[in-house]
Amino acid sequence: MKKINSLLVIALLASLSLTAGLTGCCDSCNKGSSDPTEEPVVVPSVPSAKLGEKAKALTISEWVKGSAVDVTDGKNVYVVEFWATWCGPCRNTIPHLTELQKKYKDQGVVFVGVSSEKAEEVKPFVQEMGDKMDYNVAVDKDDATDKAYMAAYGQNGIPCAFIINKESQVVWVGHPMEMETPLKEVIEGKYDLSAALKLEEVRENVDEYSELAMKKDPKAAELADKILREVGTDKPTINDMLNAAYQAQDFPILDKVLAKMASLDEDSAKRAKQIGDQIAAERAMGEYLDVATKNDEKATKEAETKLFAALKNNPEGLLMLASQFADTDNMEMAEKTLDALAAVDEESARKAARFRTSIKIGQLMDQYAELMEGGSPKAEDKAAMEKELLELLKTEPKGMAQAAYSIVMRLGTAATLDFPVQLLDEADKVQTEKPTIPNDFFRAAIYIRLGDKAKGEEFGKKAIAAVEDETMKKQLSSYLESLKPAKEEE
Repeated sequence: MKKINSLLVIALLASLSLTAGLTGCCDSCNKGSSDPTEEPVVVPSVPSAKLGEKAKALTISEWVKGSAVDVTDGKNVYVVEFWATWCGPCRNTIPHLTELQKKYKDQGVVFVGVSSEKAEEVKPFVQEMGDKMDYNVAVDKDDATDKAYMAAYGQNGIPCAFIINKESQVVWVGHPMEMETPLKEVIEGKYDLSAALKLEEVRENVDEYSELAMKKDPKAAELADKILREVGTDKPTINDMLNAAYQAQDFPILDKVLAKMASLDEDSAKRAKQIGDQIAAERAMGEYLDVATKNDEKATKEAETKLFAALKNNPEGLLMLASQFADTDNMEMAEKTLDALAAVDEESARKAARFRTSIKIGQLMDQYAELMEGGSPKAEDKAAMEKELLELLKTEPKGMAQAAYSIVMRLGTAATLDFPVQLLDEADKVQTEKPTIPNDFFRAAIYIRLGDKAKGEEFGKKAIAAVEDETMKKQLSSYLESLKPAKEEE
């Protein structure tokens, strides 16, 4: 696939629900990152504190909301949550924390949100949130509180919450969205600290297993079995084991972890199957490529037969495989994979048909770009190709706006406004669902790219106003600003 259609294909594949991430859509932001668009990069942190130890006093430079709190006074149950204004998942947990504060306020629970950002960054955000963020908010001083909690307990991602009981002990650490059950147990005096400490040992064993498995040490299997016996139903730890086994390509243990996950509940069983299907596809693809690269026609044919036999009842894997073959321009194998996908069931046949359409759109967009890059194309050739492309895109309305954007981004000044604008106008007519990214955002990007800054700003304001998620608002605004030329370029 060439550059012009990469964004389009991503959009189309996303609409087909291709895969589920092995990390289960991890919703934590890396503590050291200030860019919410970056993938979290987890830096290992060695814990120096354990559950059950006395909580440290909060070192605060300024209380932005509420009053000063002493979490070591033994008078209340305290929840200390670490967050940041730029962290999308943190924003999503704020209403939940507010709800819990209201629910348990009369039972002596006090919430504190701590940010390591500057006060001038935190204050406007808290003011804007108003009653939606109705608990104490503080700004860390020289990262001292972060070190006493996040670093001390080996936590790398935010949002992250700590529960402190009335004995001033840190008794629970984890994601705020998973906090209500342990919090209720702490309030009612039913929380089993010894069980939590045992689980902490299991989690430490996961780190040890990961190191052994990466070294292909035989002891890794024995330790993994011990972890799976002792982990119970703790999903975060099972997820950590899943990632550790996957990173080490320890497939026997990976199968056991997926079996454990499948036994938890219906949603976990569904996710385990999705991940298992992906892994099966990856392994089958790897085995096929090992043979195919040796240019042995007979062996390659046998490997191909084995590949499709292994995935005949794995539609997720087949669709992923088709995507990989298409990305490497191996269209013969992509077509064979789509034939295999279509044979699974009716739903798979529809997905195969839509994927074939996406490939055809990508190829036609490349041809259109080549025509326009040639300079002064014949009007009838341009019109014919645009008509064909428009008709194809009408079958995938979610991709129309991205297609308009892709054309202009690749062609730049060689692009004309008429066709991209036509695509966007048509998208407004045929899209039956409100797009996640407003079509006016793509209009803004197109006008800015082609030098009409005023219209770009006009559509940009409309697009940003239509977005509800604050994180996305910032990301889209920042991107449009990045498209604008520097003053000297103007």
